[in-house]
Amino acid sequence: MDIDDDKSTFSSSAADLQLSEENQNIVYAALYWSATYTFEYSKKKTTSREIIYKGNGIRKNDINDILFKTPSNVSYIPITGDVIFDSHTQDLFKANSPYVCYADVTDILKTSTKLNGTYTVANIKASQGYISGGSSGGWLLYVIYESENETPKYFTTYNGFIGVENKPENITFNGFKTPENGEIKTSIAMGTLEGDRRIKTDYCNILNPETKLYIPLKHAERAENNFFNSSITIDNSFKSYRTPNSSNTLGFDLLKLDIPNKNNAIIKPNSTETTLQLVTKVDRFYLFFMAFETEISSEFMTLKNQRIAYLPTPNETPLNSLASKNPLDKTFTNSHTSHKIPEPSQLNNKSIIKQPSSIGLNQIANQKYNEIQKVNKKGSNTFDLDMPTKTYICGLSDMNHVPKVQFIKKSPSTTKDSQQFKTRNQSYSKTPIKPLKKASKKDKYNTLFENKARFTTIKIPSLKQGYYLVTNVFSEKENAEKWMTFLKKRGFHPEHFINPNNNWFYVYVIHDTNIRSMLFEKGTLEQRTYFNALWIVKINN
Repeated sequence: MDIDDDKSTFSSSAADLQLSEENQNIVYAALYWSATYTFEYSKKKTTSREIIYKGNGIRKNDINDILFKTPSNVSYIPITGDVIFDSHTQDLFKANSPYVCYADVTDILKTSTKLNGTYTVANIKASQGYISGGSSGGWLLYVIYESENETPKYFTTYNGFIGVENKPENITFNGFKTPENGEIKTSIAMGTLEGDRRIKTDYCNILNPETKLYIPLKHAERAENNFFNSSITIDNSFKSYRTPNSSNTLGFDLLKLDIPNKNNAIIKPNSTETTLQLVTKVDRFYLFFMAFETEISSEFMTLKNQRIAYLPTPNETPLNSLASKNPLDKTFTNSHTSHKIPEPSQLNNKSIIKQPSSIGLNQIANQKYNEIQKVNKKGSNTFDLDMPTKTYICGLSDMNHVPKVQFIKKSPSTTKDSQQFKTRNQSYSKTPIKPLKKASKKDKYNTLFENKARFTTIKIPSLKQGYYLVTNVFSEKENAEKWMTFLKKRGFHPEHFINPNNNWFYVYVIHDTNIRSMLFEKGTLEQRTYFNALWIVKINN
């Protein structure tokens, strides 16, 4: 994808920002970009038994250099950001090598003669051709502006990179206090990678503090059992003011959602914390960005003198800031992904109200397949979201109690392909990327093999043509039904057909016409301990 008709650029995409006239006092703006980038170019060879992916051994090291254009600029502005996370330099996620970068663009927007309009980003590095799971990438612009017309609010943002797979990930927000009475409005914004539209087992839940039960979040475009579904939504609708503007963003999710809080059932008066839970039963997805916003008590807002407290990290990035008026936040994004602590400018005792909304995302150039890359996970990690990347409050903070952001590697047994994080006190984002060594004959190609089954072919006129992923076969219908009940409890939607050649019951969980996708899903599900064997059956082909 390259939308700008400029032969000197690549991987360009755009999204629109619209602010009312009274909301154009920009306080802070952060630009993030991210992509999967194993090699500059990779090709694929398919044989009767395997799919082989070969990279050309080249990966440019300037992933933090991009081009940025605002509505008031005719030409691009070169941006050199900080590298937040690069799996390639840490020998992680070898199959797709994701990275994340960040730049503070506050001054660019503050001095812009025109805020409303189209923002374009170009030259985001990503793998071209074929890589296992498909190539993806994108950018996110996070903007905060001051508003005198909003109630006081607390908001905080987080970033990192964690895979949600075998166990729920709980994220607790605290450090605020809601009003004593009245309707309390709360919202979240999130960015994730590799949410599969076809696999309906991803959930985003919120804790009910009274019942201690988690309630699934949902709306018209995000089913509760397929919450992360490769889309960009604001509240109950798709965000379409972007180029390109496809509804399927091929593994990238961005959302802004109001928490349902009728009669203050979830976020209660005088609340000081709430917890979200991310769950998947079959698929795997990656969380890289999260923001939380809620109305706060006026007493809490004026608890101390009006000032802003910063606690810089070794790379001079403020981790926590608190302000005293009403700032409003506008989140907008373009089909790619991002994470990192912002480096905000001084807010000068202005209060901030946060109201994120997103602009949209577009698929990156040369994206060929929407195949989701899965990495075997041996061991688990924690994305420690008790500490915010950046916090704005209508109030103050004691400098000695400003929390530090931590990314903690939970288990020392975690393998190289598991996600890894360091504390913010380790300035890895400032560590220069080492130049690539010349590829040796041994490592010239990054080769990935995917076993290809020898398919059973059956003619069943009542079934749709295609490939069926069979999990078990039974001679008795009762046993087939018991197995299907077992699978349903684990988030699957099993069906069965009868093989006319032997009258046995074949229980399957996926039907697809794309053999590559089917092979990938087969490899993914074979990691589940309760599947002793899986095989692919061709029907009516």
